[in-house]
Amino acid sequence: MTDEIRQISLQAARAVGGGVVAIDIFETDDGLLVNEVNYTMEFKNSIETTGVNIPGHIVDYVLKTAKEAA
Repeated sequence: MTDEIRQISLQAARAVGGGVVAIDIFETDDGLLVNEVNYTMEFKNSIETTGVNIPGHIVDYVLKTAKEAA
């Protein structure tokens, strides 16, 4: 992930209140463009492709958020 994609993704997530979201980003002639922000995501095919344990990151986030709220 590039710094630019990271920043765009974080800004898009903050714009909808944060949490666990999926950001669809398109590459255009004018640069990167956020197409949509989803509260439901399908990551089944992304785990092997990226090598990132997405469900594990979601669980870590939820546990951290719950601990902070307690």
